[in-house]
Amino acid sequence: MWVWLALVGDAEAACERTATAQELGEKLDAAASSLAEGELSRFEEDLALVELAVECLADPIAPASAARLHRFWGIRTFARGKTE
Repeated sequence: MWVWLALVGDAEAACERTATAQELGEKLDAAASSLAEGELSRFEEDLALVELAVECLADPIAPASAARLHRFWGIRTFARGKTE
């Protein structure tokens, strides 16, 4: 248990502020928009912002948001030419 508390404390210390589920959703929407427009470099940037928000999320991530994030990770991996 102490190890878990230490890890949580370190993660929270790295965050300047916590992110809300709504902010995470907005960042996921921005990544989806970049992807739909074919702006892969902007998609990568937006996805990096999503990942920062997840690290500092105040609430548990909603299943739908988690699914979108995993889908985006898969698309990013494929776009980079990695198949494994």
